[in-house]
Parts: sequence; structure tokens; C-alpha cells
Amino acid sequence: VHCPRSYKCYAKVSTRVSVIIVQDNVPGFIGAPDASRKITETDIRVALADISADDVLLVDFEIPQPLVQLALQLGRDAAATVLNPAPFFTRDAFALNHLHLVDVIIPNQLEAQLLTDCPADDPDELARHLLRLGIKQAVLTLGEAGSILFEDSRRIEQPAFALEVVDTTGASDAFVGAYCCGLVNGWPAKKTLEFASAAAGLACAKHGTMSSMPTQAAVNRLLQADRAPSARLKARP
Repeated sequence: VHCPRSYKCYAKVSTRVSVIIVQDNVPGFIGAPDASRKITETDIRVALADISADDVLLVDFEIPQPLVQLALQLGRDAAATVLNPAPFFTRDAFALNHLHLVDVIIPNQLEAQLLTDCPADDPDELARHLLRLGIKQAVLTLGEAGSILFEDSRRIEQPAFALEVVDTTGASDAFVGAYCCGLVNGWPAKKTLEFASAAAGLACAKHGTMSSMPTQAAVNRLLQADRAPSARLKARP
């Protein structure tokens, strides 16, 4: 986000930090938002001043909820507005009335449960709750069970890729980023979901978050290998 006053206005603000704790191969996060909580309405307006129908707007919950709502309102001229409802800070007063501004929401199962206040484990039931809030498309990520895309008239399942899992902390970021790539390129939903799943799989095959993000070429190689009759799937840099 561009600071209209100059970057010096955040010179004394601590960088946002996340500590990742992994137990039994399940990551947990402890975060200190700091700089993310200092973003202002002016920052959002400046950043989105030139948004167009060729863009995809991706918003998450790193910033306060009023600014999430503002960004979604200002992003209505974009090709699609995408919400990744993470990290989910339960201390926030979540304004569910802004979810009708979301074209695509990409939560994991727990995030979907918290958003809808529905304890169901059934992805179909969670998706129905999300779509009733006015969201056009819900994509639930289910870890090793893959992902499922839901719309009013269709349901698309995508299995996870059979790769050796080393670290899952970057999987969500890889999935969401790759899904937005598909939206920007105007790909069909099935292709976009498959591409995002492949990117998440490759991210799980390396340690770290940023360091585990795959290139588009690496994702395409995995997809080509997966379609080969006797291909052995391996994570490649």
C-alpha cells in the first residue's frame, strides 16, 4: 500500500511478525499485527485509485475489518473481489454485512465455521451458509482432502496432489495467489482450481512460506506430469 504522506510516516511502526508453531504437522500462528493495524482509509483509497476491470482485488484479514469493507466497496470495478479470511482474529467484531461484496471467498474449514457460526464438518453445508451471505463463489480448502468449489449451479472437487509434505505453512498463500492468477487470466473454474491445488502442493514440498512459493513454470510442470500415464510426481524448484 502506498503511503500518501511518504513512507516515513511508518518509520516508528514495528513490522508485522508471525511466529509459526508446528505440532503433529499442523501449523499454528501467533501474530503481532503492528504495521498492518496502522493502515489508514487514505492508504486504501490511494492504493485502489486506479483499479480497473482487468484487475483482481485480493483482501485478507491482516487489516482491520472497516478497511476490509472499504477495500471491497472500492474494488467493485475490478474483475473479481477475492477474500481470504485469514488470519482470523476472534477479537475483531466481524461485519458479516460486507460479505455480499465478495465475489470469491477462499477459507479453510475452520475459517468457514467461524465466519458462519456453523460448527458443521460438512463442506457442502458450510458452503451453503457462505453463499447465502451473498458471496458468488466459495472455494473451501481441505488440506490433504483437496478443495471444493461451490456456486449456485455447480460443485467442483479437486483432490490434493500426491507430493511429499515437508511444511504446510505456505500452502494457503500459494493456493490463493495461484487462484487469483487463474482469475486474472480468465481461465475456466476447473482449470483455476487445479492450478491452485498444484501450487499449494508444491508449497508443501518445501520449508518456509515465501521461500516455498512455486513459479508458474513449476506448477505447469507438475500439471503436465500429473497428466502423464506413468509419471512420478515430484516437487521441483
